[in-house]
Amino acid sequence: MKTKELLIIIISVVVAVAVAVAYFITHATHNNVAYVRSHDLIYSYEGTKEAMAKFDDKKMSWQANVDTLRRDFQRSVAVYNRDYDKLSSSERKQREEMLNNQQQQLETYSQAIDSKIREEDHEMMASVLNQVNSFIEDYAEQKGYDIIFGTTKDGSILYGNEHLDITDQVLKEINKRYKGE
Repeated sequence: MKTKELLIIIISVVVAVAVAVAYFITHATHNNVAYVRSHDLIYSYEGTKEAMAKFDDKKMSWQANVDTLRRDFQRSVAVYNRDYDKLSSSERKQREEMLNNQQQQLETYSQAIDSKIREEDHEMMASVLNQVNSFIEDYAEQKGYDIIFGTTKDGSILYGNEHLDITDQVLKEINKRYKGE
């Protein structure tokens, strides 16, 4: 039931946005309107590429730490299994407790790293989106646009005449600004 309700809401929002855009374009011809392909703009922006590369480096480093701890744990288990027949029952119990503690620490650390990765990814993308949105605002003011829409893969703009698509111009300008040109 909730899926059906959500689908109805999404369709209603898309239709409402499409109607509003169509009305705005047909009844407000004196306004200067354009759109950008948001996904293309964001992922072709040099600032995004650089931020993602830095994030990927951090992520790989954190993941390497988890992998090292996982290998250490696996080695400890292998040693325990190898020595099992030679150990007394009290030594077995002691090692099993150590292995359980080591496994719990590994899981706790791994979950903390996963959480940190999600948080940093969110912060990185929020920063990039702030840069892009700020630039779009400046660009619109400089070029005299009253409104710049952003298309998404979810269909917020179902159709736009290609002459209204300024993605390539915006991308060129935002990358120039990013490089300090």
